[in-house]
Amino acid sequence: MKISKGFSNTYLKPEKFNGYYQLEGIEGIEEKVFDFPWTKEEFDTYLRTRNQRGFLAQQDGKIVGYVLFEEGPTQIKIDNIAVDPVFLP
Repeated sequence: MKISKGFSNTYLKPEKFNGYYQLEGIEGIEEKVFDFPWTKEEFDTYLRTRNQRGFLAQQDGKIVGYVLFEEGPTQIKIDNIAVDPVFLP
């Protein structure tokens, strides 16, 4: 899904957080946004658990936000969501 309002090159897309680059990108945002940020190990453990997924928001190949959620049979539960403050209006 393309996010078009003022962000011509920003996309929200399904992504598996398996790469070191991705964990570094979301960890950096997490540290900027939260007083008690998740660690890389916590992200890694979360994303290896069944039914837990994530989406990345990227602009020009750089991770600018993410959402992590648990997928159930009839609903999802958002567990973590953040946007790099640099990209907020």
